[in-house]
This record gives sequence, structure tokens and C-alpha cells, in this order.
Amino acid sequence: MGTYKKSSETKAHILEVAFSLFLERGYYAATLIDIAKAAGISTGTLYRHFPTKGEMLFEIRRVSHAHLREVLASMDRSLPLLEKLSILTRENSAATSSRLFWGQSNRFDETRRQLVLALRHEIYASLDSLRQEDAFRRELCEMYASLLADEQREGRLNPSVDMRLVGEAFAGYYLSKIDESILDPSTNAAQATIDMMSAVIPLITY
Repeated sequence: MGTYKKSSETKAHILEVAFSLFLERGYYAATLIDIAKAAGISTGTLYRHFPTKGEMLFEIRRVSHAHLREVLASMDRSLPLLEKLSILTRENSAATSSRLFWGQSNRFDETRRQLVLALRHEIYASLDSLRQEDAFRRELCEMYASLLADEQREGRLNPSVDMRLVGEAFAGYYLSKIDESILDPSTNAAQATIDMMSAVIPLITY
């Protein structure tokens, strides 16, 4: 347990230092050697945790999804459906932003845009990374679908509607708005998705 905790703390430290450098110098300008020096560790230690900068981006996704699982598991299921969906959506946005930009979630400039585009590039860089991203997206769809299915079992949503498809639509819309925010910084992906959900829910209410 002690070794695992130390390893986890080291990874968290590396990520914090790395993303500070990404914001300061730009994702492509900051090298792994720069990150190791700034973190006060050897390059061997860095490579053991993160062999590439792309792995650092995917680690943020892993940590964010682990947080979402905790949010879903502890959520008060007696809340109104839109409120539950809103909590999940906002937590997803906040978890990614706070970890990806280390507390600078309101900062949207070329450096942030570069980071988001770098993540998009890493997603399609290999079949393995694409499979990882596909797993993240499927999990997000399932989270939405599980909340919808609960309501359907309680008789509050139309039993003839496939809630898995609705969950996929919610997740897909959110991800499309994330892409839109790269081009238009004024786009609030979470709020836009919640607005869409509020329009759809009455259509599937039984």
C-alpha cells in the first residue's frame, strides 16, 4: 500500500509540473527532460510513469473518469432527472478542466487551445489510444444511460424509448460542444448540453 501511495503521489506531482510547463511554454515546446528537471526527478523515473507526453493527457482522462464513477455512485437518486444529469455533466466538465489546466479552467487562449488539440491528436495517433478514447466515451454514454434507465424503471420515462441511445445522444452532444469550444471560446459545453437535455426530457417522459 505504501509503495502504491508513493507511486500515485509521484504521478500526481509529475502531472502538476508537466501541465504548468505546458501552460507556460506550450505543449510541444516542453520536453520530457524539461518536465523531469522541473519535477526534481530522474528521466528514468519520469519514463517509468509516463513514457510519452500523450500518456500524461490520457492519465487526465483516466483520473477524471474515476472521479465521475465516484460522483455517480454517491449521487442521490431521488433528485429530479435533469438535476442528476446536470451534476454528471458539470462534474465531467469541471474534472477535466481543473485537471487539464490545473485550476486555470477559465483561461482560454492559444496555449489551452494547443493542449486540447494535442489531446485530439494523441487520440488518433494509434489504435491503442483510439481504443482508450472509445472506452472513455462508451463509459460516459453508459453513465447517462444508467440514470435514464433508473427513471424508466420507476415508470417516469416512456418504456418504448431505448435509453442507451438517448444516453449516447447526450454524450455525443456534449463532446461535439467541447470541439465547438475550441473554435469558439464563448461556448459553454456543459451548459449547452444541459439546455439540450431539458428540451429532450419532456419528449421522452411517459
